[in-house]
Amino acid sequence: MKRSLALLAILVAFAAHAEHRSHDRSGSVAQANPTLQADRAALKSDFKQLRTDKQAGNTAGIATDQAKIKTDAAQLTTDRAALRSAITSNPTVQADKTTLVTDRNKVQTDRVQLRSDLTAGNQAAVTADRATLATDRDQLQTDKGKLRQDIRTFAATPLR
Repeated sequence: MKRSLALLAILVAFAAHAEHRSHDRSGSVAQANPTLQADRAALKSDFKQLRTDKQAGNTAGIATDQAKIKTDAAQLTTDRAALRSAITSNPTVQADKTTLVTDRNKVQTDRVQLRSDLTAGNQAAVTADRATLATDRDQLQTDKGKLRQDIRTFAATPLR
């Protein structure tokens, strides 16, 4: 019985950690995916059943519940990995990422030009450089927002 309680504690900690990680790293992306929502609901139901069986003293049920929790936790992990992979290989997301690289390069070039003009004391060019840098930074932020939105839109579709 002690061993099954220790295993239960480990499984509970694993599920809590997995849920915590999904909130921290992927935020609304993973939360919005129907497949992951179903996986989390299954785990929640499994833990509820385990608590019920533990309170009832149903040792045979506890072993079954622990196996079900382990299986459902593995499925959640697999589905998260599948979602990450699908997002990474999505052509729209890839195009957005390429655009961000271009935007970042423009901002970096603008910064170098601004430093150069500041060093040279060319005030007219500095003013123009600052305006260009501000415009390119705004574009970078706009494109980041588009990437986030495209990921959210893609992630909202079921995996299976």
